[in-house]
Amino acid sequence: MKWVGLTGGIASGKTTVANVFRELGVPVIDADQLAHSALEKNKEKIATYFGRDVINDQGDLDRRLLGQRVFKNEKQLKTLESMIHPYVREKVKEKKRLFEVSGEKLVIYDVPLLFEKEMQADFDEIIVVYVPEEVSKQRLMERNGLTLEEAEARIGSQMDIEKKKELAHVTFLNEGDRDELKAQVQDYFRSQAQET
Repeated sequence: MKWVGLTGGIASGKTTVANVFRELGVPVIDADQLAHSALEKNKEKIATYFGRDVINDQGDLDRRLLGQRVFKNEKQLKTLESMIHPYVREKVKEKKRLFEVSGEKLVIYDVPLLFEKEMQADFDEIIVVYVPEEVSKQRLMERNGLTLEEAEARIGSQMDIEKKKELAHVTFLNEGDRDELKAQVQDYFRSQAQET
């Protein structure tokens, strides 16, 4: 089984790429989804550490408020990560094992902080979805309703996208429209099918 890491910058188009892989029948494990589950499981612990106000009136975690706190404070970010990463790692191991047993040829692990967490050695290949920083900043502000300062803080919490591009085995350029990006994913998928 080929184990491929999918990463990129914030608002680079990783979700679109992951969805195209799914459409092609390729299993995709989503680190963010697993992290959200871990946040829910650790809600009380998080509220105790970060303050009760990170839980809204409906009893849900206010991820935006939590994000504002941790993206400005490295120590708090590390504390939050220590609460969620062990759960995520365990779940990924389980899912990967199941895909191996079921005979999958190609499995994608969509993990935003792949390089930041020095996970390169875990994968057979790494795909980076690339957009210039200015474009991702603009998309982040539009998509998440963030201020310029908030967008810059989030982008600043990750490794520079140019560095990620250098470290990638494969780069998908996402400077055009969705169809152009989709075509790159389809080409990659076809090339993998020919290899097996």
